[in-house]
Amino acid sequence: MIDVTYNQIIQEALGSFPGNTLDRATPESAVLDLEANERGRDFFAGDVHGHFGDLERSLDLIGFDSSKDRLICVGDLIDRGPDSERSLEWLRHDWFFSVRGNHEQMAIESALDGSLLRIWMLNGGGWADGLPERCLDSLKGQLSVLPYAISVKTTCGQTIGVTHAEVPIGLTWQAFCDTLREEALYPERYPVAQLSAIWGRIRISAIKRDGFERLVRKLEGLGIAPEVTDWLVRQDPAKITPAPKSGIRVCAVGHTPVPEFVRHGDVAYLDTGHTWKAGASQGAALQANTAFPLIDAQELLSLEDPPSCSAQEAC
Repeated sequence: MIDVTYNQIIQEALGSFPGNTLDRATPESAVLDLEANERGRDFFAGDVHGHFGDLERSLDLIGFDSSKDRLICVGDLIDRGPDSERSLEWLRHDWFFSVRGNHEQMAIESALDGSLLRIWMLNGGGWADGLPERCLDSLKGQLSVLPYAISVKTTCGQTIGVTHAEVPIGLTWQAFCDTLREEALYPERYPVAQLSAIWGRIRISAIKRDGFERLVRKLEGLGIAPEVTDWLVRQDPAKITPAPKSGIRVCAVGHTPVPEFVRHGDVAYLDTGHTWKAGASQGAALQANTAFPLIDAQELLSLEDPPSCSAQEAC
C-alpha cells in the first residue's frame, strides 16, 4: 500500500502541473517483462536526452552486437541534446528498450493544450519545431506506448527493475507494477504510481539532504499542508531510500543527475548528467567524441552502497 502521506505529496505537489491527468499507457503496455538474454549481454543507460551520437560511440567501444545484445534505458530519451529526433529511429530497434520519462510525457501531452506545449518548449522541446508534423505524430505514437516500468530477468536468476524516477514509498516492486497496470485499467483513479514513476524525487532527495531541504521548501511554497512537510522532515533517509525488493535485486532509475553510477539501498541511480557534462544546454552542440556512460547487468547487480552513506555526502 502506498504510504498515505506520500500519496498526498504526489497529489498536491503534482496537482498544480497541467499534465497531471496523464496521457496513460494501456494496461498491456504499462509494464514490460523481458526474459533473460541467453545469447548476449544486457547494458543499461541513464537519461539520453538526445545524445544518440555519444551513445553510438559507447556501443562501438564495448563491441555491442545488435544481433544478441540489448540496451535498456531509464527514459528521457529526448530534449536538450542535439539528436532528439533520432529517438524514433532507435525505438524501432528490436534490441533497444526504454521506460517513459517526464520528457516523453511532456511531449506526448503537448498536443492537449497550449500550456502543456509551452511547458515542453521551456524544458528542451524546441527541437521539435522543425520536425515535419507526420514525423512528430509518429514519434509521439511511439512514446505513448513506452512502459512505466521494465522487469529484466538476468541469466544468473536475478531480476533488475527499471523505472524513470522512483517507486512510491510503501510499495514493493511487484505491488508497484500491479498498481501501474490498475491505474491504466481504471483511468478514473488518481495515477499516483504513474506520476511517481515519471516525476518522483522523494527517495533521492532524502539521500541528498540539501536536496531534501529544497524539496520541503518547494512543497511549502506550493501550499502543501504543514503536517505533510513535517512528515518529510521527520523521515529517516535510510528508511526512505530502499525500494522494497519483492522480486527484484535492484531498481535502476534516472531523472535526477548524480556524479557517477551509485546505489543506495535497493536503488541504483544511473543518470550521470551526461547532457550537462557534454556541454549541451537547451539543445547546444556537443563536444566531440564524448562517450555515454553504460553499465552491464552484472556490474549493476554488483553495485554496492557507498561506504559512508551520509545524506550530505551521498550525491
